Amino acid sequence: MAREVVVADRPIPGAAVRPTPPTLDIGKMRNEIHNARRYQ
Repeated sequence: MAREVVVADRPIPGAAVRPTPPTLDIGKMRNEIHNARRYQ
């Protein structure tokens, strides 16, 4: 949580690229959960 705040406060171009990987990971986790419920 603290890291996100610091990155948001800093006007670094990399900050715009950093948030994307975590969101993709969350999407993968959601898909995995959906698949697990389906096959259960």
